[in-house]
Amino acid sequence: MTNVQFYFALGLPMFSILVVWLGTTMINSRAINALGQRIDDLRSEMRAGFASVNERLGRLETRFDRI
Repeated sequence: MTNVQFYFALGLPMFSILVVWLGTTMINSRAINALGQRIDDLRSEMRAGFASVNERLGRLETRFDRI
């Protein structure tokens, strides 16, 4: 086995592992960011829903206060 073959035998698997690791890290990072965005969207929808419920409850309280 020559030196070049030896270096390829050691370096190529390490290089491929490094490339795969970097790729999956980038993909996971994007997925986590997308998930965070989706959570923020759900929170804003929940806030809007709770605001409408609070508004309705406020109207009911004023009606009950009249009674």
